[in-house]
Amino acid sequence: MTPVFQRIAQALDRQKKRLFRNSSRSDDQSASRRAEIAEFAGVCFNYGNLLAENGRLDEALAYYRRSEVLGNSAWILHHYHGNVLDRDGQFDAAMQQWEKAVTGDYPEILSVYSDIIMRLIHHGDRLAAERWLKQVTPLYCASVEQAAKRGDFRRFLLADFRAGIQKCLDAVCGILSSRIGQPRVRGYPGEGESISEGE
Repeated sequence: MTPVFQRIAQALDRQKKRLFRNSSRSDDQSASRRAEIAEFAGVCFNYGNLLAENGRLDEALAYYRRSEVLGNSAWILHHYHGNVLDRDGQFDAAMQQWEKAVTGDYPEILSVYSDIIMRLIHHGDRLAAERWLKQVTPLYCASVEQAAKRGDFRRFLLADFRAGIQKCLDAVCGILSSRIGQPRVRGYPGEGESISEGE
């Protein structure tokens, strides 16, 4: 462990000990104590992100788990935790985290679905990608309808958007069909590597 990461880990361990030193106190469930623990869970999540960005996947996963144990159940934790598990070759565990990430109703859910579908395409898992596409289609349609009602991009809606969505889904399914049996793609868009063919 490099000195910088070592110092951060030591500081987090000291903070954890301070938080839980007197865990038998009667005010353990006070609002301020819960807020401190929630803040520490967020710090663990952010440190996990820093570790993942620096390729320290095992350590990142440990801090994501710590954040979850401390009560962090935010969609973004599950999304990023799944992404790092996938990068670490733990695809089944990643799927479990991603399934937790898409429970709920939040503005970023469509981008989470998109990321998951792209990772499934990367793995050549056509059936799972199609299942996730079918799952997200009603959400996408509802999002477009809401945007149209608000007047967002109304001038761009020149044709029936449902037909456009179906064409898009058909095209993605065609891409999935053509990807089966092709060489795996290295890296993911947005993760520091461009897409290139080969192992």
